Amino acid sequence: VDMKPVSGPLVRFLVKVLGETRTVIGYLWRYGFLPKVLNKSPRASENFNGTIPPCAVTNAIRAFQTWNNLEPTGVLTKETRELMAKDRCGNADVECETEECKGERDEDHQ
Repeated sequence: VDMKPVSGPLVRFLVKVLGETRTVIGYLWRYGFLPKVLNKSPRASENFNGTIPPCAVTNAIRAFQTWNNLEPTGVLTKETRELMAKDRCGNADVECETEECKGERDEDHQ
């Protein structure tokens, strides 16, 4: 499979056109898995215009699977897709853990 990096603007376009939870990348972004893998703080992820390498998508899928007690293969299995398709709240599941991210959270809670 030939996978090329996906640009930030393309992700936002797909999310607008298809709906946020209708795209895997949009879902992984919305619920914090891709920003965490890319070490992007909430503020940095809002303005992200870079590319997302295929390995980041694989690692984000793996993180989602681990979070949901599935076998962390990094492959978009039927079980993984079914979990992503379920109704849920809008809060992120995970957050970036870099010093920049922790600093932003501290600022937001003061």
